[in-house]
Amino acid sequence: MNINAVFDWNARIVTAVAEQSDVGDVVAEDLVTHLESTLGPMEGGWSKTDSGVPLPVQVARFRDAPGQGLTSFVTLGLSNHEVMLSGGRPARAELILSCWNRDRDLGVPALLSVVAGDLIKSAKLPSRGGILGPAGQLFAGSRLSALYFSVPIFFPAEFGAWKGSAPPTILIQLIPITEDEAALVRERGWNEFEDHLERRDPDLFDLRRESSLI
Repeated sequence: MNINAVFDWNARIVTAVAEQSDVGDVVAEDLVTHLESTLGPMEGGWSKTDSGVPLPVQVARFRDAPGQGLTSFVTLGLSNHEVMLSGGRPARAELILSCWNRDRDLGVPALLSVVAGDLIKSAKLPSRGGILGPAGQLFAGSRLSALYFSVPIFFPAEFGAWKGSAPPTILIQLIPITEDEAALVRERGWNEFEDHLERRDPDLFDLRRESSLI
């Protein structure tokens, strides 16, 4: 996956507000209803760059989710494509990334769109604990350089799957991590990494945070 391609897109990404958003036309309304039942009303979204080039998938924005002062970004359209889990089972998925409002303009929609586009091309979905990267700085002024695939740990369990598609659509939480954190996952496994996160309790919503291993 070419995460570095994100930097070509950051300056071109469309900024939209709810009344201007063109997100939703090609996405099952029931999936949007499922998202809004937990995240609240969709605030806005992106479907193309400001030069009119369509994004691989649409990206929606939800304010104050999963809590006050936070923003969640969710792909819409990845689930139109069947992908394979590592065990060979077919699946559908959408990606979610959450951050503090102060970091919401750091290019998250572009990042999600690039990741989703590469998943569609490969037709493969990393398992829980999977890592993409490290591939350079994900966000300006940040040490985060890789993405960790997790269940939606910041949300209720029922949010994790939408059963209106066949196979069901799973919601995957992307957590930006540092290079040494990615190495920890690969060397010791996702269980130990998540135990480490529980012990250290880093602010996973902070897109400019330091490594939890410092």
